[in-house]
This record gives sequence, C-alpha cells and structure tokens, in this order.
Amino acid sequence: MGRLPDKSREIYKREEPRLVLEALTQLRLADSDALCQVEEGASHRATLDQLLTRLEQLLRRLSDDMTARYFQHAEAIHQLVPTHPEQQEE
Repeated sequence: MGRLPDKSREIYKREEPRLVLEALTQLRLADSDALCQVEEGASHRATLDQLLTRLEQLLRRLSDDMTARYFQHAEAIHQLVPTHPEQQEE
C-alpha cells in the first residue's frame, strides 16, 4: 500500500490501509483449532465460513476502493487526426 502513488501524504486517513489491516488482523487472530471444528449435524465449518465471508467482504471493498482511486481515469477521447483514409477525403 505504501508504494502506490498517492498525491496526498495522508495514507492512513484513507480506507484502503484500514481494510488491509482489518483483514490481516482477522486472519492472524483466527483460532486454527476453532476453524477446523465441524459442529455436530452440520456439513460445514461455521467458524471458517464466517472468517472467509468476512475476508471476502473486506477484500471486495479494498478492490473497489483501489479501482476507484487508481484505475478509473476514463475520460472522453478526442481524436485529433483521422485514422481511416476514407475520412481524409471528406
């Protein structure tokens, strides 16, 4: 995150680093024994499912925020020179 170009030097006031920190913290604090537990009568690991769902939400928000900040610079393209020979004849 620190290597990405940013005009403002207020990187820690942005949402992206907070999302990364939250996802990393969730992952580091996860109890591996609890993640492996399957409750009786259940067909999936509920704790693992909850963790993965939360991480997915955070990573989607991070992706959306980074896309909006760094990759959406769509502006109308103004062509100054014709690209097709038939356009030059007109």
